[in-house]
Amino acid sequence: MRVSGGAFAAQRLPEAYYEQFIRIAQEGGMEAICATPEYGERIAANAANRDRLMAMSAEEFIDIQTRLRDLFVAGADLPVFGVTEAELSSIRIPTVVIPGNDKVHDSNSGRAVHAMIPGSEMHVLPMEDQDVPVVPFEDWEAHEPEIAQTLADFMARHEQAA
Repeated sequence: MRVSGGAFAAQRLPEAYYEQFIRIAQEGGMEAICATPEYGERIAANAANRDRLMAMSAEEFIDIQTRLRDLFVAGADLPVFGVTEAELSSIRIPTVVIPGNDKVHDSNSGRAVHAMIPGSEMHVLPMEDQDVPVVPFEDWEAHEPEIAQTLADFMARHEQAA
């Protein structure tokens, strides 16, 4: 659902996923990382995450984030970040694809993935593509019943076939 791919996403996502945290760790260390909303949310969900993060040096964190960013960027030309066409075409389990509708989750990426996974099904929501970086999850809220029903029907069909 909301497959990420394409040039726009390749330019935007490394900053959102890695580069901002590399800078934060460089400037403020692991205390600053723990204070970010993203890591703070994970700490709130499991307080032990703070101990794990604080046990890591900023240099180690930066090294990990840099390696992850480099892997991500290396796969930027792939249909889905980090997944080759050969890997997608090797999927042999029931798969449903629900394309996105913004510049990071380009509907064309979803269509490409559907075409590469043999026997996959595609469910297109009644939404127009939008020329915005990211459509907020809240804008998808009205479609949650349809998404849930699509997934339930898909699983029921494939459970019966198994």
